[in-house]
Amino acid sequence: MTHSLKHLIGCALLALVAACGGGSDTPDPPAPPTVPPPVTVTLGATGGRIDGPDGVSLQVPAGALAADTAITIARADASAPPLPDPPAGFTDAGSMMALTPHGTTFSVPVEVSMPLGDLPADATHVLIKTNAADDGWEQIPARVEGDRIVAWITRFSHISRRLCGQPCSRPGPPVITGQPRSGSVNEHGLVLLSVDATGVAPFTYQWISDGRIDLAAERNRAVVINPVTMPMDGMPLRVTVTDALGQATDSQTAIVTVLPAAPLQASGPADVQVVEGFEAVFSAGTTSGIAQTLQWERAEPGTLVWAPVPYPANPTAQNPRLRVPAVTLADDQAQYRLRATNAVGTVTTTAAWLRVLPAPTVPVITQAPVDVTVAAGLGTQFTAQASGGNLVYQWQRSDANGPFVDITQAGDMATYVLSNTSALDNGARFRVRASNSAGSTLSAHATLTVTFEVGRLVTRLSGGARHSMALDASGRLLAWGANDLGQAGRAADVSTVVLPGAVTIAGQELRDVATFSTGANHTLALLTFGAVLRWGSNERGQLELDMSTAFRAEPLMMSDFVISGRGVVAGVQSSGVLQNMVGSPTRVWGMGAVGDGQFHGSLSWTPTTGSPSGLVDIPGLTLLRGSFGVAHSLGIRDDGRVFAWGDNGFGQLGLGDEVARLEPTQVPGLFDVVKVQAGNAHSAALTLDGRVFTWGLNDVNQLGGNAPPNAEISTPRPVPLPAVIIDLACGDNHCLALAFDGRVFGWGGNFYGQVGDGTTADVATPREITGAGWSTRALGIGAGRFHSLAYDTQGSVWAWGSNGGGQLGQSISQITRSTRPLSVPGINLLPGP
Repeated sequence: MTHSLKHLIGCALLALVAACGGGSDTPDPPAPPTVPPPVTVTLGATGGRIDGPDGVSLQVPAGALAADTAITIARADASAPPLPDPPAGFTDAGSMMALTPHGTTFSVPVEVSMPLGDLPADATHVLIKTNAADDGWEQIPARVEGDRIVAWITRFSHISRRLCGQPCSRPGPPVITGQPRSGSVNEHGLVLLSVDATGVAPFTYQWISDGRIDLAAERNRAVVINPVTMPMDGMPLRVTVTDALGQATDSQTAIVTVLPAAPLQASGPADVQVVEGFEAVFSAGTTSGIAQTLQWERAEPGTLVWAPVPYPANPTAQNPRLRVPAVTLADDQAQYRLRATNAVGTVTTTAAWLRVLPAPTVPVITQAPVDVTVAAGLGTQFTAQASGGNLVYQWQRSDANGPFVDITQAGDMATYVLSNTSALDNGARFRVRASNSAGSTLSAHATLTVTFEVGRLVTRLSGGARHSMALDASGRLLAWGANDLGQAGRAADVSTVVLPGAVTIAGQELRDVATFSTGANHTLALLTFGAVLRWGSNERGQLELDMSTAFRAEPLMMSDFVISGRGVVAGVQSSGVLQNMVGSPTRVWGMGAVGDGQFHGSLSWTPTTGSPSGLVDIPGLTLLRGSFGVAHSLGIRDDGRVFAWGDNGFGQLGLGDEVARLEPTQVPGLFDVVKVQAGNAHSAALTLDGRVFTWGLNDVNQLGGNAPPNAEISTPRPVPLPAVIIDLACGDNHCLALAFDGRVFGWGGNFYGQVGDGTTADVATPREITGAGWSTRALGIGAGRFHSLAYDTQGSVWAWGSNGGGQLGQSISQITRSTRPLSVPGINLLPGP
């Protein structure tokens, strides 16, 4: 029956106290009682206690409720629809109480208690509650603790005190009030049977059959059998219900009647690809509890008209497996399906395609590999083509006119890639063998010529905010562009903008430079004997000049410590030296979080507020290479792992979050890294296998197509590049990648044309850089804040992007930016006199 919300609670409870004893004179009718107000308390997963009207209380243990629930204890009034009549022999002994909300259940039993009142403590106490439908009664044991009657419940209900007559007796076994019912179901359908019982809860259940199915694990009030099969027709099902006292009652037996159904697809055929002249095989499956007939059907190529596969012309046409012998090219793109029919109906499986390939012929080489000339250090490739069908290719090599030997396993690669050529590859010959089942054919050979310039591989390019620098093969450092802060290192030339020329020290060209690094407006250089030079801006202590903010236009040697360095790193406003000795820490100075666990300086730093210019060591970390950005830094340890520290507002540290770090923290998921680049708020890494990863801010597509526009990603993702990459350079918000074969790709912010694709629109995915006069075979690349650099096999330097400081080597009065590579005049990086 249905109750008002005030009284519905899932199942009703009656606390009955059986008092064995005599009666008394009937008292006068009591005065109408005063109804106490209800009590509502919200409880959650931690549980708690509720004290309600008439001394009724609930103790809800932790874990009983899965979510916060407003629980109410209230006295029920006479307006409530009546509950089922209690069993005979029980008399009213107190007020009816309602526990709501209706249907609330607990995963852990809840303790309910009420005052014993004037009932004798030695009476036998029994708790009676209604079932979920409120149309029958169940019994659970109650106990007396002190002056209260206590019991456990798992579902809310009405509760009251009543007395049993004499003599008090033990509750009987469960009474089944809702029997499982017999019924019919179609084959492949399901059976759902359930039982209702009253008695001393909680109940346990065990479903039983005649052995056709295993029901040992079916211990719930309801049982589901899915799917139903024809062998289950007539199967009996019953359930044993056992109460909390161990008393059991068997239900009546329900009989399952299974009706035949149309066949059901168990599996459809898969597409088949076969060479003409060979057999094609299709397989499918259908299920049916009664006899079924099978028939394969075919749709001719280019049509959707289905017709039976002839039988007995094809003896397998009425089997689950169809064999199509000796297919021809005319069978290509035909479709096949299986139709199953029984007395009830028909099912048709999904269709499969037949793909027929031409029978192979002896291969014919239609394009042989051609001779290639390449500069040492670059890669190249040889390509061939052949006809004949089902081809596999095997490349062979001959050195010094010796015998040809296999250099690849047989496969489908018609192109052979050779990376990082050297003088040892000069004169090597390459050819390919094309093979199939009909035979094989050798191509003519191609010869590789490698040009090699001594010292060429030590050259390097880099740019700052408004200046550019290059290291030639003789160890001479060249500079051009802005020099207003001494960043070009040309003390003898006080012009704001300088043309390409050598950095000088004491009036002489700076020589013996092993490597260098440019910051926004300062430069660091490492000489071959380990000394470190620095010059340019010192506004944030990046030159480490004892509290002075004055810039230096002439290189100054750092004399306050002796170092054997492997490299230098100039960030936007910070600096570092990568030391050579195993276990030697990386030494850093300048602006911001430098990796020693403290923040050094701020954007408003002045000499009077502290000294961020003091040298500090990153404890416990020896870096092989590094890159310092605007406010974050990256370094590579000797095992190829990447460490990051500093600002992380856009996920540029690659740590999976946006929390800043004051100490270097390993970037997960990156291995065998050979170069890192820190942009404004994004990062990039190049791995030993020639892949590029990026992460951080992507507001102008600087991540190269591995994330949506304007997104932020905090873990490294690969950039979709079409070739093996051997070098990487990034500016403020753009990147360049140098492929093994000398091609240069760019992406990201392009307002100044720094990507080099001939436009000023941001470039979302890597784009190859081309242009009139530009050599598409580069040997090295570099990047400034908003400009790009490259040098080719002839030693010529090219530049594009912003020219606001003359960093392209062009007059700023004539060119403010270039969207294509321009040749930088008066400079060559090959060995000079």
